[in-house]
This record gives sequence, structure tokens and C-alpha cells, in this order.
Amino acid sequence: MVFDERRYVREVLEPARAAGDQPPDDLRLRYALPDPLVAREVADRVKRVRTCWRKARGQLRFRRLVDRLEGEHLRLAPLFERAAAGDLAPLRAEIAAAGDRAGRRRAELRDRLLDAAGDLRMLSPADLREIGGEAADVARAAGIEIREPDPLPAAPPYAGYARARDALDALGLRHLREFLTGEPHAGRVLGGTPDLRPAAQRVGEQWSRRPHDGNRTNADTVLVAVRQVGARLAELVRYDVVARLRARHQQRASEGALLRYAADELGVDRDDARRLVFAIRRETAPAGGLTARLRDLIDAGEVQAAAELAELAGEPAGDGRALVDDARVLADEARRRVAAATALRQEAASLLLSDPDGAWLRLADALRLVGDLPGAAELQAGLPPRAPGRLEAAVDGAAVALSWSPSPSRVGEIGYVVLRCLGRVPRHPGDGERLAAEAAHARDPAPPLNAPVYYAVFAVRGSAASAPAVAGPVLVRPEPADVTVTAADGVVAARWSCPPEAIRVIVTRDGTPVPAARTGFRDETVRNGTTYHYRIAAAYLGADGGETVTAGVHAAATPAARPGPVTGFDVEHDPAGRLVVTFDPPADGEVELVAMDGPPPWPPGTTLPLEDVRRVGRVLRAVPAPGGLTVETGPGVLLSVSVAGDLATVGAYREHVSLTPPRELIAQRRGEMIILGFDWPPDVTEVEVAWWSGTGDARRLPVGRAGYDAHGGVRLPAPADETVTIEVAAAGTARGRRVTGSPVTTVVPGRTAVGYEVRRPRLRGPLTVTLSAAVPVRLRRLVLVTRSGPMPQRPGDGRTVMTWDDVDVPARLEVALPRLARPYWLRCFAEDDTIDLRDPPVRHLKVG
Repeated sequence: MVFDERRYVREVLEPARAAGDQPPDDLRLRYALPDPLVAREVADRVKRVRTCWRKARGQLRFRRLVDRLEGEHLRLAPLFERAAAGDLAPLRAEIAAAGDRAGRRRAELRDRLLDAAGDLRMLSPADLREIGGEAADVARAAGIEIREPDPLPAAPPYAGYARARDALDALGLRHLREFLTGEPHAGRVLGGTPDLRPAAQRVGEQWSRRPHDGNRTNADTVLVAVRQVGARLAELVRYDVVARLRARHQQRASEGALLRYAADELGVDRDDARRLVFAIRRETAPAGGLTARLRDLIDAGEVQAAAELAELAGEPAGDGRALVDDARVLADEARRRVAAATALRQEAASLLLSDPDGAWLRLADALRLVGDLPGAAELQAGLPPRAPGRLEAAVDGAAVALSWSPSPSRVGEIGYVVLRCLGRVPRHPGDGERLAAEAAHARDPAPPLNAPVYYAVFAVRGSAASAPAVAGPVLVRPEPADVTVTAADGVVAARWSCPPEAIRVIVTRDGTPVPAARTGFRDETVRNGTTYHYRIAAAYLGADGGETVTAGVHAAATPAARPGPVTGFDVEHDPAGRLVVTFDPPADGEVELVAMDGPPPWPPGTTLPLEDVRRVGRVLRAVPAPGGLTVETGPGVLLSVSVAGDLATVGAYREHVSLTPPRELIAQRRGEMIILGFDWPPDVTEVEVAWWSGTGDARRLPVGRAGYDAHGGVRLPAPADETVTIEVAAAGTARGRRVTGSPVTTVVPGRTAVGYEVRRPRLRGPLTVTLSAAVPVRLRRLVLVTRSGPMPQRPGDGRTVMTWDDVDVPARLEVALPRLARPYWLRCFAEDDTIDLRDPPVRHLKVG
């Protein structure tokens, strides 16, 4: 059988840890041994189990358990060694002995638990944790109930309970419930109890008919306590039983005696009696005791309850024993704090009318000392703050904005309640429709229209509210909303939303009435090119039957003739990457350029509202340029529209890409090759080079940035004697296809090969220079240079012998040979970009 490590942890290690890190007594379970035992499998299983232990020890929760398992394994190791050698008898004997030991240990644990549970047969989870091991399982098997002690009241709900109890004792009654119901049995005390207030009313009526004597006085004392607690009467009945059991426990009554007293003398339900005795004995158990109980109550702020518990526990018992040691110190502290808090409560009571804020502060100090000081929290919650300052209400369209000065009170948590009432002032925080408030501001988003509305703001602290700050009456009469005015060729039209409470809408144009319906008007008495101003107001009917007209909404419109479409539209890039747009301006309207992601949804020539165009595109900021406009935008579609008033006519459009053209083109001929260089444009990864001569088709070459940098430019093959035109344009991809930007052009002229010969005279005579070419050509300038030493490489390297201008080739030129010391050189140079002057053999150029 394969060893399942996760299952072993879940079924063996986890339960052992939960049982107080107690290793399982059953060795078969502890080592996951096979059944029946097989020598080879036993050795392998022990090895795997111990490996699982070592892994589990890395987790803090298993460390103590694994240490105990490994410690006991030292004793069992020889048995497993013999089992691995084939001798299984000692291991079987140990397994049987371990089972017997486990049985005896469980029996001893059961006896311990029964002794601790006593006559009540109850234990708390804390008791089981102290005993440890598998105490919980053994306790349940032994019939012991495991439960937390029931929480019992530490202080009575009525401060004068001690006098009421003395009165009950004087009447010879066992408990308060007997006084109320006449039944000697207290019955159920814990959990839900019946409502005893009707019984209290009947008892009060019965005692009111009896003559005044000592019993009547004691009964009245008890009835005062019953009336004071009101709805908490069941708590007082419960506390009365608990207090009597506590008093008997302070007299050193045993557990059995307490149980008999609760069940037989007080008549408490048998199950409730067990739970009461169990909880009371745990109150003064060695682990906590009275000292711990007092400390817990003081730490929780229940100082009044601690003082009353100390007073009850400090009453001399039958053996004269009273509070001692730490309990006395805690009791004294509780009494001092109660006394100081009571004084503060009395001082606050004297300030209720003259200084509520001062009274609130004193009650806050009292509650910090004694959190359960009777009546203090309720009194503090009933202290109202001072009223807020003047409330301002401003009509904002169809809403009302409210603002006020904060309350001068600065103690406690002060909030504000804002109310709205129709036709009257709100009287209290619950009178009217409540509005959301922030700090000293509020907003009424939907007040009643054309009706008197009053607003009030209350400052609130606890359950008390200040006097209100009031504003009103406020009449909300909104203007027509969503006003839209459009102008076209010879007409102005408008639309709006009329408030439902308005009886009509009044429109005037520059003071002259304009016929209007409830939702709009159409004015055809206008001229193109003139701006007209309209006032659109709502009229409301007042309570007196009169008509009230609002200030109105102003709108201006300029009708214009229908604009014509833009034609002759062209787009190019300038060296800075901007778009230079040229067009034929329309007869009417101003031209706007609109950037769009794709072609416009309307054909050229369509006239529509300007807002429709601006809704689908972005109007570009344009700078005037010769013949058009200059704009900056990214790739997309550039649309031209003609705008006149509120109308726009769709013109031509062009698709473009944002590709900056190259700059500073330089082209040099090197025989049959042209070397091309330029400034690479920013944000461009590729350019396209096109070149052609007058007699050939254009050739194209894509060039990447990396290739351009590696070769130091672009090399283009071209005939030396032909003029070549070169275009360079930035290239990219737009919407899945290759596009190029505006090209930059340069022209490289062709060069004609001209050869020359230099002949020296044998005797005295002129030097002859003979020029020849394949085709007739004119050479702009020819320079003859001489030099002693190295051969001249350029015209400035030697002495100029002769210069000829505008020489028609073929030609024969003569020049007088200067007198020079031999040896020396003679060489001609052509100062003409279109001529490729070719030298004769070098031996013909050297003289001497």
C-alpha cells in the first residue's frame, strides 16, 4: 500500500496536535504500519513516516509533537531494527502493551475529569485545556457537559437594589419573583423569561388597597425598584437570584449545597440551577478570583459594577472574612472613581440650562472615570448643541444651494440635519423631507417648482437637536433648459425644454417679441450676415393670479448663406514635418480643417449642422501660409469644411501620414556612381529613394536607417554622361499598407568626357593643347598649370600658364611655353561641373 503523506498529516498528526501534542498510543496508527506486519514493508514505512515528521517539524505548530515522537522513537528503534531483520515478535508485543497502557491512561483521565466536574457534571473548555491530552473526548464519553460559563450580571439594573432585597427578606419572601407572582419557585432564570410587568401592576394594585404598616412600607420599597427598572424587570429578577447564590457562595457553601439551595429553596429550574452554580463557582476560581473579576470590570469601564461587586463581596461572611490584598486596592479605586464621577454628574446637572456645553464636558469626564455611571450617558445624549448661524438659500437653476455658519458648540460630535417643507417651517429634525448635508453646505436637487419652500438646519449632538436656522419662503422658477439656437440661410431656429410648471415661453429679439411655441421658434425675418440677440424666458402664474417672467436665457445667432465646398485641395509636408494645405477658397464661409480617423461619412458638397461635423472630428489650429494653411496633426484623414454660422459644407479630404521629409540632400558623382547623403528625419525608420535620367525609367530603392549609417550614405548607379533626378521620401505603414511622405528632389547633371593632348615644340615655338570629345561640347573654362617638383593635383598647386573661356570642343589651342628650369610638369584643369577632363599619359605631361 502506497504511503499517503497528506493523509497521514490529516489523520494522525493533526488529531495528535489537537490532543495536546500527545503521540498516538497505537503504534500501528503512529507509524502507519501495514496489517498484517511484513518485515520489508515495516522498515520502509517507518522510514517514510520519519521523513514526514522531519518535514512537518518545519511548521511551528507541529514542532513540539514531532520532538516528542522522535524522543519516544529512540526507545522503539531496536524493535524496528529487529523487525527489519525478520523478527516481528518484539514489535507485536509492544503494540499489544501500548494498547493496554492507553486503556489505563484513559481510565485515569476519566477519573480526574469526573472529580473535576463534581456533582454538576460540567467543565469549561478552559478546564480541559489545563488538563490537556484527549480530555475533551474522554469527558464527552463520560457524560460530562462541556460549556462556557454563562455570563452573569455584575451589577443590578437598579442602584437601590440592596434596600429592595432587605425589604423582600423582611416580607419573608425567597426572591423577587415570589413577590410578583406569589409562586415560591423561581423557575427559568437564564435565557428567555416571561414578561412580568403585568404581574407587577397587579401586585402594585393589591398592595395599594392594604393599610399602611411595616409590610406596606417594605412592599412600597420593592415596588419603587420595580417601577424604576421598567422594561428591565426581567434583568432585576435574574440579578436577585444570582445575588442570593453569590452571597451563599461567599459563605463557603459547597457545590452540592449551592445546587440544593438554588433548586430546592429558591425553586430554580434544575438545569438553570446547574448552570448558575457552575458560572458562580468559575467567577471566584483560582485562575481568576474576585481580584481578576474586579480588574476586568474596571478595565471594561464598568466601574460602578465593580464598586457594587466589591461592596457585596466585602460584607463580612460567617467567618468574618472580608476583602484582602489586591481586591481591596481595586475596590478602593472603584469607589473613588464612582465618587468623583458622581460629583461631576451633579455639577453637570446644575449647568443644564445655563451652559449645556460645559455640562456635556463634565459628563464626558464622568463617563471616562465610570463608563457605567447610572444616567450619565442618557443625560449627556440629551444635551443639545447651540444653534447654527444664518441659513442662506440661493436658487441655482432648478436646484437650491444651502449654506450656513457652523454651530458655535465645539464639544462632542456635532452633525447637521437639513429639512425641506412645502408651505411651512420645519419644527423638529423629523418634520419634513431630509436633504444630504456636508459640513456647512447642502443642495436640494429637486425642490417643488413655483411653490413656497422653507428650509431649516438643526445642529445635532447625540439624540438632542438645537433650535433651527430657517430660510424661506424660496420660490424656484427655472429658466427653459437645453436651449439650442441654430442659424441657416435666412432663418434662425431654436429649441428648448420648458419647465412643466411654466405656463408659456416668451421670446424677444433685440427687444422685439418673436412668436414662439412651448418648445421652440422659427424666425425667418432675418438677414444674412447680421447677428441677432434673443432672450428666451419662462412665465409662471403666481398665487395671486399674476404672471411672473424669469430673467431669461440669452442666445445669439448670425444667419449666413449656404457655404460652398472647398476645391483644389492639396496636402504636402514642409521640412519641419507640418502639413501645408493649399486649396481654392469658397465664395462663402470660412475654411476649417478637421482631423479624422477615416474618410468622412458624407460626400463632398453636403451641408449639415456644424456641431455634427465637430462631433466626429477634431478641428485643427491652423496658421496662415501662402496659398493656404499650415497645421500639425498625426496620421489620418484631413477634411476641409466651409463654415458659415451654424452650418458647414463638406469639402475635399486627403489621407495623409505624419512623415517628416529628409533635409539637406547632397549628391556627388564618382564616375558611374552617385553618392547620396541627407539629414535623416526624426521618428522615421525607412526612406524610399527614386532616381531616373532623361532617357530611362525611374528606379526605386528602400533604405533603412541601419543600412544608411553602415554605408555612410546611399550609392546609386547612373551613367556618367546623363543628368539624373533623385527623389527621397520618408516611408511607413498606415492602415496595413505602405505609404510615403512628401519627397525631396535634387538633380545631378551629366558629365561629358573630354580628352586633351599637350605637344611641346622641338625648337622655339608655341605649346599646343588639343581637346577632343565624342560629341561637340562647350567647356566653360580651361586652365593650364605648370609646376616644378610633384605633379599638380588642382589648379592652385602651381603657376597658371593660360586660361581659356567658353572653349568649343573639339579645339586646338596654342600658348607660348614659359622658360622654366627642367624638369617641370604641365597639366590642364576644367572648371566646369558638366565636363570630365581626362589626362593624357603621365609621360606626356612631364618636361625634362
